[in-house]
Amino acid sequence: MINTAIFRTTVWNRKPPEVAALKNGRIRVTRNVVETSSEDGTFYQGESAVMTTAEYAAYQGASQVALRREQDIADETILALIEEGSI
Repeated sequence: MINTAIFRTTVWNRKPPEVAALKNGRIRVTRNVVETSSEDGTFYQGESAVMTTAEYAAYQGASQVALRREQDIADETILALIEEGSI
């Protein structure tokens, strides 16, 4: 199944949870939330998407694979630097 969830920029008055179950059985996911303060008060801006449970499972799997790949790249870079004597 292809993940069809589309993340959209959203603004909240309160910090949203990363994952929230909705009444219709879907799941709302938020990411990249940043707190911003102004004269009007504090607000939060980030990205959100509503997904089915299957889409959420695929999203979680893809996120874990991406994180592992980033860790592997960092490890490979450090190893290469050690081997060449840079660190």
